[in-house]
Order: sequence, then structure tokens, then C-alpha cells
Amino acid sequence: MWLKTTVEKEDYKMLFLHIIFMISFYQMNIYTPFNRDDYWYSFIYGAQELIPIENIKDVLISQYNHYYLVNGRFIPHLLEQTFAGIFGKNMFNIFNTLMFFLLVKHIFSLIFTNTPLNKRQKITIYSFIYFSALFLFTNPGQTELWMDGSLNYMWSMVLSLSIIKLYITNKSNSNITHGIIFIYAIIAGWTHEGIAIIVNITLLFSIFLNTQYKNIKNYIIISGYTIGTFLVTFAPGTLKRLSTNEAPMHGDILFLLFSKILNCFTALNNTYIFWITTTILIIHIYKKGLYNYISKNTFWFILWLLNTCFIFLLGYGEERVCYSLSIFSFILLFITYKHKLLLYFNAKNISILIISISFIGYLYAINKTHRYFEHYSIFNKEILDNQGDSIVIKLDPYLYKSRFTFIDDFYRNLPHRNYLYEKNLSQSLNQIIIIYIIKRNITTIFLMIIILILYIMLKIVIFIILY
Repeated sequence: MWLKTTVEKEDYKMLFLHIIFMISFYQMNIYTPFNRDDYWYSFIYGAQELIPIENIKDVLISQYNHYYLVNGRFIPHLLEQTFAGIFGKNMFNIFNTLMFFLLVKHIFSLIFTNTPLNKRQKITIYSFIYFSALFLFTNPGQTELWMDGSLNYMWSMVLSLSIIKLYITNKSNSNITHGIIFIYAIIAGWTHEGIAIIVNITLLFSIFLNTQYKNIKNYIIISGYTIGTFLVTFAPGTLKRLSTNEAPMHGDILFLLFSKILNCFTALNNTYIFWITTTILIIHIYKKGLYNYISKNTFWFILWLLNTCFIFLLGYGEERVCYSLSIFSFILLFITYKHKLLLYFNAKNISILIISISFIGYLYAINKTHRYFEHYSIFNKEILDNQGDSIVIKLDPYLYKSRFTFIDDFYRNLPHRNYLYEKNLSQSLNQIIIIYIIKRNITTIFLMIIILILYIMLKIVIFIILY
């Protein structure tokens, strides 16, 4: 009876922790409005005029056009147009929060498979992963909160991580389950070429290098995932996109080399977890030896190295392309020093510090997204209320530059204005939006910080009592 009560108490604490972080993330989703591509995808893609999506048939027609015109990411954009055109942002917020939880859950289970952990270690590790998802992983405003970005990056990563988890798990499955796994692997591969290609090559390498992975289940996984990867990579739209100037693909060798190096460093500029992992790995390999390290961490090292090389070869300068690399860097670093880190995570003071910092971080992120949402709401209201040919928008740099927000292309986002037009038929469609910068009073910022700190301290005290 005592043992049952103790287990239930520990489960309740873990459940309480997950609920707090998920509610916080859900709140950030509420404060993240439609933006840029979300408006485009609320209309049938490739049509000669802007036709709003009203049903699944419209979505499929749109995705058929999209597959041949833009890229092969059928699964993410099928979901994007379904949410943007039919179910709406509120429904997406719920599902996105669940996917965020699955991301954290998969990362935890991949690092600590078959590792005995006590209650304090679990709570501390989960808190740190939740914190890392916002502050160490690449640009969460574009990859985890923005609807189109989240579906393309975070959801794709969750599907691929679940495939990796299934792949490295030695469990026998029935023929019926094999069929489901095959279909699921196709779906997971048919998501994002920047993730699928890397994972697919790593799976192929590992099954030839490690005999323990050679079983029917894994051959089925690789077969399905390869089909999905092929569908997303060699889609007519993907090949057409490669022919544009979005990433340097044409020119002499010297030009391509310098362009790709420059874009690579631009993309990796704020991916701190990558630089931390790289520095520590160089030191570790120098002391222990390359062969000794790779023999113990073959799968994750190949995955991390291939992802790094892929970003260089791609030569695309946007930060969000490094999202998968930031997660693989995090997992590789944790796996390398797992046993040493567990000793620190078991210390009470360190545990309280990590949990406190995690909660402070989430409150800070909520505050940033909330203030941005208020500003964005004013922006939309000014569009709807204006009856002239132009609008002047006040843009606050304090809100504009944030890793938790994504604001872009106001002045040329015609679907944005048309989307609002659908809500108010008296609105003109031919507006010119002018943006200028306003300065923030430093006293206001200081008072906001003081109030936020007091609020955070109260939350920490409450949590410590419960803890």
C-alpha cells in the first residue's frame, strides 16, 4: 500500500510538471497569430485568383498544384492547409502542444533508454529538455510556434525521431504491425527533405555497420522511409525550387565555396548548442581518440555529422534549416556525457536551479509572445479600420526581434489582407502598408522586468513547496 502511494505521488508530480509546461506552451501558441505562409495556405495554391479553402477536396487540389510548383512536403502542407483553411488556428494550437510534448518525450526516451532514473533526475531532466526546446533549439518562433514552420520542422522531427526510436528498439512485431510500420515510415519520410535525407542515410549506414539492427522490422522501416524520402526529395516542385537562387547552386567553384561557407555560418550563427557540442566533442575526441568515441556513439555521431555537412552543401542562410541539427547536437552531447550529467541532476540544489530557470524562461517567452500578439492585433485592426490607400504601421523593435516571434513581409503579403477582407467585405484590397520604427522607453522596460521578477519568484516558491 505504501509503495503504491509513493509511485502514485511520483507520477502525479511528473504529470503536474508536464501540465505546467504544456499549458505555458499552449499559451504561447495562442499568442502566435497567423503569419506569412499561413495566409497563403488558406487559399487554393496555384489558382489564378485567391480562392479560400473550404473543404478537403480544395486541400487536395491545392496540394496537387503545390507538389508540382513548390516542393514535395506533402504531409506538412496537407496539414497546414487543413488547419489554415478548415479547422483553424485554435485547433492547431491544441495539436501543436501535443506534438511539442511528444518532441520532449522522444528526446528523453532516446537519450535515457534502459537507464535507471530516480524521481528527482526525471523531473530535472524533463525541465531541462523543456527549457532547451525554447532556448537551445533553433528559432522556436519559426520552428515550433509559427503554424507553417512548426508543421514543417517540429512535426517532421517528431515523426522522424519516432522512426529512429522504433528502429533502435529491439522488439518483435506481427505482420499486421509491420504493415502499419511501413505506412507510417512512408509518412514520416514524406515530410521535410532536410530531415528525411539525413535520417535515411544514417539508417542505411547503421544497418550495414551494426548487425544488431538487421531484422525484418528495420528493413521494413528503411524501405518505407526511403520511399517517403524519395517522394519529398524528387518532387517536381523540389527540383524546380533548387533551380532558383534561394540557395547557391550555380557559378564557379570558388564562388560556390565561399557562398556556402558564408550561408552556413549565417544559418548556424545562433545555434549555440551546435557550437557547444562541436567544441566539447573536439576536446573529448582529442583525449579519448576518434575510433574509441565513434565505436560507442556510431548512430548519433553519423547523424550529427551528416546533418552538419548537409547544411554546408545546401548553403541556405535561414536559421530554421538548423533546427534538426540543434536537436541532434543536444541528443549527441547528452548521450556522450549521460552518466556524468545524471550525478549533477541528482543534486537537490542543481535540480531546483534548473527547474526555476526553466519556469522563468517560459514566463519570459509567454510575456514576449503576448506583447507581440497585442501589437499584431493592433496591426490587423488598423488594416480593417483604414479606408484609404495606405496604412502607417508602428513597428516596435523590442517585439520584432525575438526568437519566440515571427513577423515578416507585411508590405507585400496580399493574402494577409485578403484573409482579413473575407472577414470584412467592405475592406479595400489595394493598400500600401508603411512601417516605421518607434523607440521604447527604458523606464517602461525596467518596470516590466521588476514586475516579472516578482511574479516569477512567487511561482518558484509555490513550486518548491509542491516539490
